[in-house]
Amino acid sequence: MTFCRVDRQSAQAFLEQPVILPPRVRHMSNFRTESTLLCGIVWISGSRSNSKQGEFKPMAEVDLRPGSAESRRPLSPHLQIYRPMLTMMMSIAHRITGAALYVGTLLLAWFLIAAATGPDAFAIAAGFLNSIIGKLILFGFTWALFHHLLGGIRHIIWDAGYGFTHPEREYLAQATLIGGIVLTLLAWIIAYIVF
Repeated sequence: MTFCRVDRQSAQAFLEQPVILPPRVRHMSNFRTESTLLCGIVWISGSRSNSKQGEFKPMAEVDLRPGSAESRRPLSPHLQIYRPMLTMMMSIAHRITGAALYVGTLLLAWFLIAAATGPDAFAIAAGFLNSIIGKLILFGFTWALFHHLLGGIRHIIWDAGYGFTHPEREYLAQATLIGGIVLTLLAWIIAYIVF
C-alpha cells in the first residue's frame, strides 16, 4: 500500500483509468483529506468481504493531521497479538525452510567438492553423511526442499487469484504440510529400495 499526495482532480483521473487485475482483485481508494489519497490494491475473497458491493472500509485508520510522530503512527499488531493459524504457521515455515535450503545447499556443495577432490576428502564427507546426524540433516533438507516447493506452488495459486476463501486457504495449508511429509517419506523409501 502506498501513500500519494495528489489533488482531487488528479485523483479522479487516476481512478477513471482502466486497471487490468487478476480475478477476485479489486482496486480501491479512500480519500482521507482533500489533498491526500490512500491508494492500494486489496485482495477480496468474493462473498467473504465485510463490505457491501462498491463500498470501501479501510484496512487501518491513519491520522494524517499535523502532530507528533507518536500520535500519528499507525498501530501494527505483532505475533503476540495474533492468534496462531495454520496459514500463518505455514508462511513462517516457508521462510524457515528457505533459509534451511541455503545450509543444505552448502552441505551438498561440500559433498560434490569432496567427491571431485579425491578419495580421502570423499571418504570424510561420505562418512559424515552416512552417520546418524548426517542422515537426520539430509532428511531435514529433503523435507525443507519439498515443503518449500509446495509452499511456492501455493503462492503461485494465490498469485493467480485463487484459494483465498476460508476452506480453500486451509486446504492449501494442510496440503503443503501433509504433502511435504508424504513426499519426503516417499523419496527416502524409494532411495532405500533403489540404493
